[in-house]
Amino acid sequence: ASFCQAPTCVGQCQLDRRCHLSDVNSTTDFLFPCYLFTCLHCDVHSPPSRKNLVVNKKMLTRLLLKLMAPFFFSVRLTARIMIPIYILILQFFFGWCWSWWCPMSATVLRAAEKKLLSYLKTPYRGWYVDIGSVVGTSDKIWTIALNVESQKMPLVLLHGLGAGVGLWCLNLDAFASQRPVYAIDVLGFGRSSRPDFSHDAKEVERQLVQSVEEWRREMKLPKMILLGHSMGGFLAGAYAISYPERVKHLILADPWGLPPKPPADETKRSKLPWWARALLFTLEPLNPLWAIRFAGPFGQKLVEKARPD
Repeated sequence: ASFCQAPTCVGQCQLDRRCHLSDVNSTTDFLFPCYLFTCLHCDVHSPPSRKNLVVNKKMLTRLLLKLMAPFFFSVRLTARIMIPIYILILQFFFGWCWSWWCPMSATVLRAAEKKLLSYLKTPYRGWYVDIGSVVGTSDKIWTIALNVESQKMPLVLLHGLGAGVGLWCLNLDAFASQRPVYAIDVLGFGRSSRPDFSHDAKEVERQLVQSVEEWRREMKLPKMILLGHSMGGFLAGAYAISYPERVKHLILADPWGLPPKPPADETKRSKLPWWARALLFTLEPLNPLWAIRFAGPFGQKLVEKARPD
């Protein structure tokens, strides 16, 4: 009765007027958009005629929303519960697909390194050297050592981009025949810690140089012969510039170049064409090693094709 004008009573009282709100009770008919009215004077219960029923649309809409509230609540509740479950299922599925396509893990890396170093004739020892907080909160550098009993000047090996201590497996026996040899996984590579480096190239260079110096301090090596290959040659050269008193000899094997810093005018991207700026913006966050990982089981063939040496 509160949602529409009450109809004229058709019961015994024959009231020739519309019942007041206090005179009419109503119940909702869920099948039809109308109401059943009971006159309090004569206790007659009958549906009103449609021509006498004037429905208030706003109130009817409010009633329908109230009736649908449990359904909407259940939909929201279901969404809150099921959407995270669906996300977890998708993450598990794609994670499983990625691990199948590109099976990488610390266990696989350790097994591959062990297989490479199994060809050595000289006994070696491997362990983690804690260098403290250089880039991350607690950085560790994986180190292998051979012939540490020798009193001669030690030789320290720095590998190149995308490599590790296994790179030197064909050279370690010859190197260790005359002096102590230490090969390390450069911070961010191999089995060493992989912290989030700075996005500034100059700062990354400083961080890598500092990691080598902290490693030297932990190893208590007053001086060393430093041999770097490829990117390791760049790092060895940068270290020798920063700490010349710690380097007895510097050996650079196919090193990266050390070009002078270009003038400021040439470094401004605003002078580049729009397509070049867009390409740089797209490729800047990408790691060049992602292509090898994305290639999955064909990654080894890709490396062999790009670098047959």
